[in-house]
Amino acid sequence: MKKWTHECIQESGVTSEVLQQLRSEKKVDDPKLKEYTFCTFKKNGFMTEDGELQYDIIKSTLKKVSGSEEEANKVINDCVVKKSTPQETAYETVDCWYRYKRNL
Repeated sequence: MKKWTHECIQESGVTSEVLQQLRSEKKVDDPKLKEYTFCTFKKNGFMTEDGELQYDIIKSTLKKVSGSEEEANKVINDCVVKKSTPQETAYETVDCWYRYKRNL
């Protein structure tokens, strides 16, 4: 995972400050951050190269993280929604996931 993070930082050019803003609950409109999230989604198998969401893989991962199929389904329904670009889809999914985690 660290290798992918480093690779995606290098590929996208996103700064650590922007990544920290996302993690600290701030909505960040940065094209490099969107490229970063798309990159991590591809490397995790959550999306294909052409931006198609891989719902089964996402659900399996969410289920492992949350420990609950019900929670995984809720996140899938609320957060994993195809947007106008793969980058936007990946970013909005991550942003929604962070908001969801805050409300647990």
